[in-house]
Amino acid sequence: MLSEDDMTDPFMVSNVLQRCSGLYGSLAKILPKSYSQLSALKENSASLFALYFEKSISMLNAKGQNTPENNLQEISKYIPNYVDVYYRQLEISQRNTGSIFSPWIKREFDHCNKLRDAVLR
Repeated sequence: MLSEDDMTDPFMVSNVLQRCSGLYGSLAKILPKSYSQLSALKENSASLFALYFEKSISMLNAKGQNTPENNLQEISKYIPNYVDVYYRQLEISQRNTGSIFSPWIKREFDHCNKLRDAVLR
């Protein structure tokens, strides 16, 4: 997702944070509300969706190319697309294998979790 050099560019970091927000948003979307054993995972995923969303805006605000209002407006348009892309992948994987976690999705979660540890502190 990001090389070490990219970590210094707030625009690049923001883009990846938007992807991570979409990834966790898709997980929160696909997990059933009625299944109590998954409620904590669903809630945690929704919290991470919001955290990545917020941090992606902060990174763009730090870049200073746009007003905070414009950054919020732009990111609010993009993140639902990421949610939809990842959601479709979760559905396809579940249909094909019985698990929502395809190898690609697992790698995306690994990247986002590493990024969370590095950037979201």
